[in-house]
Amino acid sequence: MKITKISAHLSDSNRDRVGYALQAAFRPFGSLTEGVDGSALAEAMTHWVNAKSEEQKGLANELIGLVWAAETDQFSTVEVGSWEVVLRTPTSGTKIRLRRYAGGYHVEVDFGANGSESRATAILGAAELGGVRFDVYVG
Repeated sequence: MKITKISAHLSDSNRDRVGYALQAAFRPFGSLTEGVDGSALAEAMTHWVNAKSEEQKGLANELIGLVWAAETDQFSTVEVGSWEVVLRTPTSGTKIRLRRYAGGYHVEVDFGANGSESRATAILGAAELGGVRFDVYVG
């Protein structure tokens, strides 16, 4: 089975669950776990999507600094928009996206055309410990 994407829609009332979902999504990727403070990165991503545009300028450097703290030979990239942050892992090109929308948040992990059952399983297990459920898309 080739899992191409997993996603979670989260209520605005519980930002802790957003953090759990993001940290679970980071789990199988060395560029987001080795030397990276996952809780600080999740908080910085959440802060970004909630910030006004004039605040986001300073937050971009914080996001990049957290990702570049990785103790690996390659770093994930950080892509930002007004209402979203996307981390792209260097080896597999997996995209981890946090998007803010009216009434909540959306956390998505897109493995691309190749899919990854093992990484999806690791993320699903970690998320469940934090009380977060992802929807799974098979392609």
